[in-house]
Amino acid sequence: MIVVMQCAKTKRAEAGYMRTMDGQPVEFVAQPEFAPARAGFVCARPDDIADTDRTWREELVIYNRQHNPDVADIPLRQHLHGNSDDSNVDLSRTTDPLKLVDGSPTSATNLSSSPIANPLGLLPAWQLYKNKTYQLLADTFGPKNLYIFSAGWGLVRSDFMIPNYDITLSPNATGPDKYKRRRKDDPYNDFAMLPIAPTNTAQSNSSGGNAPKSPAPTIDPPKSDSNPAGPIVFLGSKAYVPLFLELTDSCSTHRIIFHNSKTPPEAPNCEIYKHDIAKKTDWHYDAAKALANNPNFFRQS
Repeated sequence: MIVVMQCAKTKRAEAGYMRTMDGQPVEFVAQPEFAPARAGFVCARPDDIADTDRTWREELVIYNRQHNPDVADIPLRQHLHGNSDDSNVDLSRTTDPLKLVDGSPTSATNLSSSPIANPLGLLPAWQLYKNKTYQLLADTFGPKNLYIFSAGWGLVRSDFMIPNYDITLSPNATGPDKYKRRRKDDPYNDFAMLPIAPTNTAQSNSSGGNAPKSPAPTIDPPKSDSNPAGPIVFLGSKAYVPLFLELTDSCSTHRIIFHNSKTPPEAPNCEIYKHDIAKKTDWHYDAAKALANNPNFFRQS
C-alpha cells in the first residue's frame, strides 16, 4: 500500500528554511506580492529563480541529492501545472553542486567528510508537520510507502526533505491570508515522485458509497519500504483531489480516494470512499489513524 497524505498548515518549530547566498531565509508562499513583511526573510514561490540562476525547486533537489542519501532512488520528475511555456524537466539531471551560504561549493563526493551533513536543518516531509499522525503513518507503512501531497511542492515521498513553506489549495485562504492561496492556473512544476506505469485503466466508482461497484484489490499490509503492496490511498480534502489526479494519472495502480463531503469528488478511474464522521475539518487525520490500525477497515463497514 502507498498512502498519500495531505500536507498541514502547522509546521514544527525547528523546521529549516532554504537560504539565499547571503544567508537570508526564504519563506515560500503562493503570492509573494501580498505576503506581509517579515524582518530578515525573503518571500518567493517554489519555482521562482534563486540567486544561483536556478529555481528554488532545483536547488532543493540538489540539496537532497547531496545531504539525503535516503532519496537516491526517487524518480524526481516534475509535472507542469498552470499557465507556463516551460516544458517538463527531468530533475534526475540536476547534479550541479549547491553553493552554501558562505559561497563554498559542496558535493556528494565530499559529503561524508563534512562535519555538517544537513547545514540548513531541513526535515524529511513526514517530520515537517507538527501533527503526530504523519509519524504514525511513517512508522506503520514506512517512509518510502508514505507520500505527502504538498500544496507548494507537489507529490513528494516522505523521506524527501522539504523546507518550511506557507501555501495551500484551500479556498478559505482569503483576505489577509490570500498570499497563501495557490490558484488553479498558477504555474508550478510540481514534483511527481510516484513510480510510473501505464495509465490507470481500473473502472471508476464515483458513487461515494462504502463498497465498490466493481471488484477492487484487497489492501495488504506493507511488506517493506522497498516493496510497496496494494493500491494508492489518498487522504485529503476535496480541494486537493483534482491535482492529486493529475499527479497520479500515469500510475496503473488502483487509486482509492477518501472524502467527507455531501457530494463525492469527481475522480474517474478511482474508487471513492466516504469517511462519514461528524467532524468536517481535519477528518483525514481520523481516517489516517483508522487506516494505520487496520488497512482494510473501510472494507469491513
